Amino acid sequence: MDLWNHINKKTTYEIHFDEDQFVNLAVARLKQGSPISRVQYTTRMASIKQSDGGIIYDAEQGDGTRETVAKAEYDLSKFDILTYLQNETGLTRRIIARILNGAAERVTADFKINPVAYEEYVGDLLNELKENHIAENIVYKMTDEEWDAELFKSEPLRGVVEGDTPNMVSV
Repeated sequence: MDLWNHINKKTTYEIHFDEDQFVNLAVARLKQGSPISRVQYTTRMASIKQSDGGIIYDAEQGDGTRETVAKAEYDLSKFDILTYLQNETGLTRRIIARILNGAAERVTADFKINPVAYEEYVGDLLNELKENHIAENIVYKMTDEEWDAELFKSEPLRGVVEGDTPNMVSV
């Protein structure tokens, strides 16, 4: 019972989310740059022929020609990074905007390299930072209440094995 008296205390917890600390950490990480690479694509030659039996597709063997886009032209207005990151992270638009503005020059340069990959990278990064920030800022408070030991005492289960399936028990 000594152990039980030691562990039966009820606790509550609070999470202290320090927005400024989180934003500063995220800005610092974004300013370090991203591992995003330029868009690459591979082309292969193939021929398609129409026959009585349908369409015949014949691709050339080999790996094809791989090219890296030196300077891609994107219509950046089609990318709504704020909404994407809000949906991916659960953070408010205000917090996300503070982070992106804090590292604006680097964000803009990396975003232009490969917008889709950059959005995914930043979403993953912010989720990782958020999870760590929350875990580091959980505060437990002991209450005056205690768990009743009766909650953890149980009668043995008794049942009947049913039918052809011996691991099915009716209780």
